[in-house]
Amino acid sequence: LRSLSYIEETMTMLATCEEAIGISPDDVDREFMWAGLELISDFSEGIGAHLPELMDFDTFLPLIKAVLEDTDEMTREIVFALLGDLAKVVPNHIAPLIPITLQYAGEHIYPPDDSVNLSNNAIYVLSEVTAQIKDGIRPLAPPLVAKVVLLLQASYEDKLTVNGAIALCRIALFCTDLVAPHLNDCGAALATNCYKAIKWDGTSESERLDCIKGLLAAVNANPQSMADGFAYFVKAVVAAKNSPPEIQQASVAVLNAVRAAMQASGRWAAIHTSLPIVLKQELKVVYGIGE
Repeated sequence: LRSLSYIEETMTMLATCEEAIGISPDDVDREFMWAGLELISDFSEGIGAHLPELMDFDTFLPLIKAVLEDTDEMTREIVFALLGDLAKVVPNHIAPLIPITLQYAGEHIYPPDDSVNLSNNAIYVLSEVTAQIKDGIRPLAPPLVAKVVLLLQASYEDKLTVNGAIALCRIALFCTDLVAPHLNDCGAALATNCYKAIKWDGTSESERLDCIKGLLAAVNANPQSMADGFAYFVKAVVAAKNSPPEIQQASVAVLNAVRAAMQASGRWAAIHTSLPIVLKQELKVVYGIGE
């Protein structure tokens, strides 16, 4: 692919520019490299798992590792998007790069960068890698979970927090024990952003399903965490009421687990009374949960 040549030529220039022509790497034009990275993203979307038939990954991986180490913000933004796209279609081929990719992604998740797109793409690559490697995320997850939790607790634009919620719920699907304790700090924020993710047109069906499944898994492991965010949790569950039957069954079980935890603490009556009428009706009619 000619796009690899664009990337290789730019990286060679970055490595030799100070000695060869006396300019700083910051002054090197990266436009061709960015174009090359975006072309590979386009190819991955178009031909999917057949990409290795067109591209030599033995050459590509060391090259992309070098690109990841370039601290230029636009470069990071584009390479995170590329690696998120590749995780969807050729996860095994990029496996050697996953630890360093998520290490650098974590630097941009929280606090978010001035470039929202950079932080958003860092969350995107975390989310897509998690969806593919499943419980393989465990050794890498703890610092990333902590970053996403801080993001959800703060006030940032919806694009970041909604995508952060999707990523955290995907981690919860495979590493529930790493996420559930954090619901004591971010439970209401996570449920609110899951609701938005489920309702938004821009969310894919796989993201919606992973979002509600991960939320249910985390809340089931820590039901008492919903004491102050129960209304938000119910809204998210109700928004997903047209999901497959197994999710509806899990929803009933987790809602009952939360009710039992609240009854045990003597708070259920007050929490139920404070719910909007519409949510009370949904709980009773759809899930069989009343006072």
